[in-house]
Parts: sequence; C-alpha cells; structure tokens
Amino acid sequence: MAILGRKWLIGGPEGLWDGEPGNWRSLDQRPVRQVSQFAGAAWVLFGDGSVDKLDLSTGKRYDDVLFGAAKRPWTSVLSVCGNLLFGGIGGWVEKSSKTTTETRPETLRGEVVTAMLAGAEGTFIGTQSSGVFRTSKTGIENIGLLQGLKDTWVTSLATLAGTVYVGTSNGGLSRLNGDRAEAVSVPTRSINHLAVWHGTLVIGGNDGAWANRLGEWERIGPDDTETTGFALADDGLFVLTPYGAYRYG
Repeated sequence: MAILGRKWLIGGPEGLWDGEPGNWRSLDQRPVRQVSQFAGAAWVLFGDGSVDKLDLSTGKRYDDVLFGAAKRPWTSVLSVCGNLLFGGIGGWVEKSSKTTTETRPETLRGEVVTAMLAGAEGTFIGTQSSGVFRTSKTGIENIGLLQGLKDTWVTSLATLAGTVYVGTSNGGLSRLNGDRAEAVSVPTRSINHLAVWHGTLVIGGNDGAWANRLGEWERIGPDDTETTGFALADDGLFVLTPYGAYRYG
C-alpha cells in the first residue's frame, strides 16, 4: 500500500486499485506482491516478477521498468534504502535518480533474494535458502546456521539504532553482531515482515503483529491473523492483513 497526497494505492492477490476508502478504481487484475514508494512515485511488484512505476500526481504509468534496462529483469523483492533496490535471482539491480546498475556476485549464483538492506556497513542480502550475505569494500560474507542464524530462509531485514535485525520463515528474529547472529526473544517463530516506526521495531508473522515497547512485545492488529505487510504513511503505521488494513498512530 502507498499513500501519495490524498490518493491511495493498494495491491493484493486480486489486483491493484487506486482511489480512497469507499471509492476505488481497478488498475490491474494481476496479483500484487509489494508496493513501495520512491522518488515521489509508487513502484508495484507483480506476481510475475515485473515492476511498474506509477506517478499518482499525474496519472502516468510506466510498465515493466526493468525490461531492457537489466539483463535479468525478474524481481522478487523491492527495498528502498536511499536508492531503490530490485532483488532477483543471483543478485540485484540498484536504481538512483540518474543511473541503473546490476550486481550479480558469484557467491549469489542461483540464490533467490528475499530481502535487502543498504547502510553504512554495506549491503545486506537475505536469501531463500542460505541466510544473509553482507557485501562491503573487502568482499562478501555469509551469515547462516554456523554463524548462529536459526533459519536460513530470510523473509525481512530492518535496522534500528545501528543494529541489523533479521526475520526468518521459521526461526524467529535475530540481530547481527559483527559476523554472528544472535537470537532475539519474540512471540512468534514465523516472521513475514519487519518495520521501524517511531523508533520502535515492529514484527509481523502468520499469527499476528507486535511492536516492541520498552523491551516488551505488545500485540497490534487482529489476533491470530496473518500479517501480509506494513505500510508507513501519514505518520501512521498500517498493519496489512488478508481482511483489511489497520492503522495505528
């Protein structure tokens, strides 16, 4: 979901719509995996791996933006970290306001990228089967089971107060400390999404969503309901579920 001005853009298994609550217009019937905001536009990742750019202020739409701009345009995940990152198979594409670059390290050959995070310590790449890879000026290193990660299927990454957190499919939450992963006590083992809102870490899984307040996990959103995503807009946090969106703040 994205909110630009007074216009909303929402996507899900049944397609893509714009408008506002109570007044929606169907834009596309393809399943939507993710909606992100970058450079004043909305970027929509569809189930077929293509990404469209929508300028909601002008109504212009740019279809399959990576086609012809990257050798492997199929996208598995979007991440906004200063620039816009498109994760794929074996690497990623990075788009700034002026350039588009493609990176395919040999160590990521065949890996499906499921989460990305870029920061001062390098670029962190979560994968579907091999944990986290961290790239830096000195090379690329893997943080997996031997380094303390409880599950190598990484679903999400977030940074808070200089610490990188890793959400996994069935191994709960970990934080990275150098080249090691340390388990963090959380109320669910299955984490789908991470977000940072007002300096608070928020987790969402198959059985609900929680915010960490003063070291304690407080449930947000409906009980025992899958969290399909988080959206930060209008200074609020939206917990997205198969049955609707719930706003906090």
